Amino acid sequence: MVNSLLLHWSGTPYATSVIDLGVNLARRCAARVRGVTMLDTRRLTSLASTCESAAHAASEFHRLHQIEKEQGKIRSDLSQACVMADIDFDLRRVRGNPMEVLPVEAQFHDLVVTALPVAEHEQEQGGLQPSDWIDLLHLGVQPLLVIRVENQPLQRVLLVYDGTPASGKAVRTFLQQNLLPDADLRLLAVGQNPTQAQHFLQEMLDYCRTRKQSLEAGSLTGSVRKLLIPYAYKWQADLVVMGASRRS
Repeated sequence: MVNSLLLHWSGTPYATSVIDLGVNLARRCAARVRGVTMLDTRRLTSLASTCESAAHAASEFHRLHQIEKEQGKIRSDLSQACVMADIDFDLRRVRGNPMEVLPVEAQFHDLVVTALPVAEHEQEQGGLQPSDWIDLLHLGVQPLLVIRVENQPLQRVLLVYDGTPASGKAVRTFLQQNLLPDADLRLLAVGQNPTQAQHFLQEMLDYCRTRKQSLEAGSLTGSVRKLLIPYAYKWQADLVVMGASRRS
């Protein structure tokens, strides 16, 4: 069960989507919300350590100032949405390196919700990149729900199981939390050969159907790294549920 949600912004893209989804989940789960706007100062630190020109530093200060102003509106909008939904919440403004701050913050919450910048101009606003979120997953920021499309309803969910404890835990946790009870679910088992793939499928399918009888299921042979993206596009998944093992 989700009792505490962490809504995160490093840049400003998709602020409305994160607020809408986070508040709706919190209201349905009777969960508490913490909103964290993160001013990512890694570029500024890099400029100081590499002795870049004063003009570059001034430009970076200006960029951070603009993001901070926009994040002020995000906090205001989140506060208003939580008050209207009668949700317990608090807000935090943080500056620094998100790779250090977020793993500490995430350990006190059941789910982290954020957005991924897609267009180049959005990436320039300071949002964390896909590689950053992969690293944060390994650092313990999980479970993690990443929104990629503005106002896209999460109606088709792909559950990926490759026999690893991390992928099994991700699937079980998602089903136990019952975050999207009306979504269409499909379990995809991936093995190194057909026999292994079928074994993984049956192993996880029995559990999944104790939580949702109408679950679709299928299996593939090969590497998750190579198969997942084309399969998710073909099935038109709005959300992919997958696990990442922690590492130092």
